Amino acid sequence: GELVWAIEACSDPDELEAIGWLLAWMPDRDLRALEGAFLVDHLREALRTRTESRFCRDLPDAIFLNEVLPYAFVGERRERWRTPLRERYQKLVDAAPDQEAAVRLLNRRVWTDHGIKYHPTKRPKTDQSPSETIDCGIASCTGLSIILADACRAVGIPARLAGVPMWHNDTGNHTWIEVWDEGEWHFVEAFGSDGYDRAWCTEHVRKARADDPLYAVW
Repeated sequence: GELVWAIEACSDPDELEAIGWLLAWMPDRDLRALEGAFLVDHLREALRTRTESRFCRDLPDAIFLNEVLPYAFVGERRERWRTPLRERYQKLVDAAPDQEAAVRLLNRRVWTDHGIKYHPTKRPKTDQSPSETIDCGIASCTGLSIILADACRAVGIPARLAGVPMWHNDTGNHTWIEVWDEGEWHFVEAFGSDGYDRAWCTEHVRKARADDPLYAVW
């Protein structure tokens, strides 16, 4: 019934395309659990961002639908993060000279504004939602990446998570984000990068084993 309500609430063609995309690709557990109003609120906010954000309005449909529209990345708690993050950071990124500078600003301000620190084990859980990370003030690389990628999406910057289940030498795993800028993906280290394609883990990533799911980049 919730999903029927969401479909019937979408009369605009863009809204219908967005709800269709979400319903086609969302996890089964979300199909059974999410409220219709939650989905409609998310897609309407995403469509508003696509109209208003200079980083978003000219995106190919496939990039917008995959990397801006979705409401979650992995198993984090589903919540309404778009509006508060957009209201807090849209003016900040609008003043940036380009998208890379905007991402750099977000990658500084998100942590200082909310007093968030990195710790690999003291966080309550790995895949924290933005509000969970803000409330506890601690996150591992996955929680940091989720809130940074959400902040990017909230202001119209296409973003996705990337990571390895295990490094090539069995020394641990890692999560980072990638952003789409003028036809290319660039990696960004949450809480530790000063721009595109610069991170402490670059050499580790180059040694990832594409033929082994445990050691591959996802």
